Amino acid sequence: MYEELVRDRIRTLHQEAEHERLVTGLIRLRRAQRNAERASTRLRQAMMRLV
Repeated sequence: MYEELVRDRIRTLHQEAEHERLVTGLIRLRRAQRNAERASTRLRQAMMRLV
């Protein structure tokens, strides 16, 4: 009985860790997308000033 509870807790911790990795990855992806959008906007504005 006790071993089963320990195994279940370990399994739950692994699932929680995987969830955290996914969330962290999504946060990084969104940040990178925002940075790319800002860079694109700055580039477009700079190119317009050259014209």
